[in-house]
Amino acid sequence: MQAQAQFTGVQIRAEHGHTIKLYLNNKLQTDSFSTLLKVCCYNIDYVDAKVIVDSNIVIESPLNLRFGYFVYYSVNQHAITFESFEELPEYLQTQTVPKLLNIPDKKHTNLKDSTLFAQRNSIAQPQLELITDEQFIDFYAFINGLKFEYEQLKEAKGALKRYRFTSRHIKVIMGVFSHESTMMEFAKYAYDFVEDKPKFDIVTNALNNIINKQAMEAFISSKR
Repeated sequence: MQAQAQFTGVQIRAEHGHTIKLYLNNKLQTDSFSTLLKVCCYNIDYVDAKVIVDSNIVIESPLNLRFGYFVYYSVNQHAITFESFEELPEYLQTQTVPKLLNIPDKKHTNLKDSTLFAQRNSIAQPQLELITDEQFIDFYAFINGLKFEYEQLKEAKGALKRYRFTSRHIKVIMGVFSHESTMMEFAKYAYDFVEDKPKFDIVTNALNNIINKQAMEAFISSKR
């Protein structure tokens, strides 16, 4: 565990179909534009980032990192925004030189060091990994510790695009929200992402208001 805590990584995701080139501490990470770049491993707690968006927009910002974790950021044409973080996988604990991990997308597949990251089955829409129990516990603790419910909702929705979740996961996440209207919004959003849709009734049953339950049942019926 001590070796793991010495290093950190960063992921930059371009929003809304944009593409990016990424410089970290003045070092270009890839010669091609891409939509998602992941770099590991650093032994420092921040890096200076310069992102070129769609060939003509330059955004510069220091990025805070966290030892033992990947830190996720998103970028648009205006700013780089913190999203979340996940524990650094064991297979990267021995990497001591920052390297680009290959996350291919539909248009750009010639990134460097592809051996460090398993190639996805679908390039246009990568096959996500099912979140592990350890990762889920860490993520739940993270969103539960956020001060505002809108922040919790944003992080919960964002996580659905990085991992595969089950209906049980969705039910547990709903427990962090104070208002049932937020639970409903998240549940409806999550339905298209879960891998066990036939079991989504456990999410519906987590709602307290009978009217909301009926509305959720009608929503699910419309999707089937």
